[in-house]
Amino acid sequence: MSIPTAEEIAQFRLQLADRPEAIVALDVIAECEGDLEEAIVLLMVQEMGIEPDRGFNDVIQKCRKVICQEEIRNDLMTGLIPVAIEPVSMSVGIPPGVATAVVLSAYKMGIKKFCAPLNS
Repeated sequence: MSIPTAEEIAQFRLQLADRPEAIVALDVIAECEGDLEEAIVLLMVQEMGIEPDRGFNDVIQKCRKVICQEEIRNDLMTGLIPVAIEPVSMSVGIPPGVATAVVLSAYKMGIKKFCAPLNS
């Protein structure tokens, strides 16, 4: 999984400045030194009370189904991160902070690569 640089995290902060939950998620990502998987797990524990060994893969799979829908996938491929967070959060039933970290993870990994398991 790709790790966002400090500059990228700063850019994400600008894009997501009007979303307090996203800023909290970015703080956690920064605390995890950009390790998105670690940040997702930590946010899941903090915001959802889910033990990481039980819920991580389920949450990622559910998010993948939403993120890989054509409209959201196309938005993310052009760098429109904010527009993907709410649909992921609402469709999957996860807090916006967790959705933020998952969306950023998909973006950093590359949308085609992230969506590949659904295409095989």
